[in-house]
Amino acid sequence: MAAAAVRVFVEGDWVRVPPLSYFTGVAVAAWFGGIGPAVLAVVASAYAMALIGRAPLLADAPQAFGLLLLAATGAALAAIANAVRAARQRADAHAAAALRRGAELEQQMENRTRAEQALHDQYQLMQGIADNATAALCMTDAAGRCTYINPAAQELLGYSFLQLRGRALHDVLHTEHDAGEPPCPLGSGAPHRALRAHADTIRRADGMSIPVLCAMTPIRRDGESVGSVVELRDISAERRAAQDREALLAVTEQARVNAEAASQAKDEFLAILSHELRSPLQAMVGWLAALRMHPDDSATIGRAVEALDRSLRLQGDLVNDLLDVSRIISGKLTLERTWVDLALIAAAGTDLARPAAAAKSLDLHFVPPVDAVPLLGDPGRLQQMIGNLLSNAIKFTPAGGRVDVRVGAAGDIAQVTVTDTGEGIAADVLPHIFERFRQADSRSTRAHGGLGLGLAIVRHLAEAHGGTVDATSPGLAGGSCFRIELPLAAGARPEAPSSGDASVSDLAGLRILLVDDDGDSAEALALALSDYDARVAVATSAAHALARLASERFDVLVSDVGMPGESGLSLIRSIRAREVSDGYRLPAIALTGFASVEDHAHALAAGFDAHLAKPVDVATLLARLQRLAPSRDGAAAGPTQVSE
Repeated sequence: MAAAAVRVFVEGDWVRVPPLSYFTGVAVAAWFGGIGPAVLAVVASAYAMALIGRAPLLADAPQAFGLLLLAATGAALAAIANAVRAARQRADAHAAAALRRGAELEQQMENRTRAEQALHDQYQLMQGIADNATAALCMTDAAGRCTYINPAAQELLGYSFLQLRGRALHDVLHTEHDAGEPPCPLGSGAPHRALRAHADTIRRADGMSIPVLCAMTPIRRDGESVGSVVELRDISAERRAAQDREALLAVTEQARVNAEAASQAKDEFLAILSHELRSPLQAMVGWLAALRMHPDDSATIGRAVEALDRSLRLQGDLVNDLLDVSRIISGKLTLERTWVDLALIAAAGTDLARPAAAAKSLDLHFVPPVDAVPLLGDPGRLQQMIGNLLSNAIKFTPAGGRVDVRVGAAGDIAQVTVTDTGEGIAADVLPHIFERFRQADSRSTRAHGGLGLGLAIVRHLAEAHGGTVDATSPGLAGGSCFRIELPLAAGARPEAPSSGDASVSDLAGLRILLVDDDGDSAEALALALSDYDARVAVATSAAHALARLASERFDVLVSDVGMPGESGLSLIRSIRAREVSDGYRLPAIALTGFASVEDHAHALAAGFDAHLAKPVDVATLLARLQRLAPSRDGAAAGPTQVSE
């Protein structure tokens, strides 16, 4: 194309063929090949024109000028086309760079959006965890000011987040520290390292102080502490549980000490019981040996009888005390209440104690009240209470001392006061003086004799009557004062206490059937009753007794209960069954070593009219016989239910 254009130009056919094709070829070469191919196209066109032209290339000046002008124009056009091409390439490069930058920016925006979403999701997750955590969590800035608290912290502290936001937690929550305690971590801003949980006390919004465990964890940014997470845990329950455990341990320890003391007291009591039971037994063994050695010495016989009587009474008192304590412990102590005058009961009890007081050269004084002191009570038990207090006072008062008994009333309360000038009671012993198995000094108790149960029995009997008993003493060697207080009974009809003496004139000829498998006991009791002119027949078994009853008539039956083969209860049932057809009711007394409340009830339910516990005083047995024996006109005195 360039050669054709050159040819036309050289031939001078300017009008017919313009140089458009030449310029187009140069422009195309410059556009696609750059400046180098465009210049080559111009040179090649000029050279081609010289080769194919019909005249020399520079045959004349106009033709040479035209050729040069055409070459220059083509070169200029090539330069312009190349510049445009370069500009287009630069534009394309800039556009491509812009597209790449846009894509990168779009990717960065997408990544940032994803990161922000992940961060938002993580924040929501962490806030959900914090909001639902059971631990109280607070966040502070570097200065210790609150930036967040979770609901558990709001409940624990009593503050809302709006009330605490921007405020220093230490100033709001912390109470004053005692001197010498380390400073509170809350007041030191953001920690540089995690602080382990430590016990502290904080103040709630309502002013109440609560113990907590406080732990702090730093919040770091670029290696610097910019805040902290504070965890608070209420330990009030743990503190209370610890206090309860300490109290329980103290109670348990005290119970253990009390149990050991009670066990020791029981051991001492058993040792004393053994001593007190063996001592009278030794006296009896000794005097029985003396009687065998001197069977005809009246003086020895008299002294032996007195000693045996004292020993037997002492053993009876010991057994009665043990039985009373057993009834008290089992809650089966019963009272036979009637209207009595407490002054008469106390006077009778004082008279019974006079021989013991005289034996120790003691002045025993009874101060009666101006008026009667009526109350509803068990005469025997009331006399036992006063007798125990007098026995205690006489036992611990040295020879030449004084014992006073006063009876009176204060308002609606009856009072019996027993005062002595004896050994007194130590202050540490006084609160325990009425406890079972507790004695001030076991050595002293053994020196004076007795089991130390008398005062415990007094307390329980007083309480059974609805009253109280207390003791006071200024201390050792200061004497003591015991006071019984019982409720008075308005409109009472007091009765004088029975002396217990039997009128034995009516026992002459009384026919008694005595049933006991112990031959020695039966023989001794038969001999004693025979001395009162009673006619006594002895049977050694229930079968033997039934045989005697089938052939003889008796006025009273006195039977043991615990016998081999057939018991006394079975015997009385058989007798009562026969009486339905005979029409005669035989008065019967159960004389047995079974002395509990249940034994008493069983005996009466089986058909006995009275229940007496072994060993029995002959006078007591005679009194019961007198009450049960038929009158001299043949009528029975009637059954009674009495237990001793």
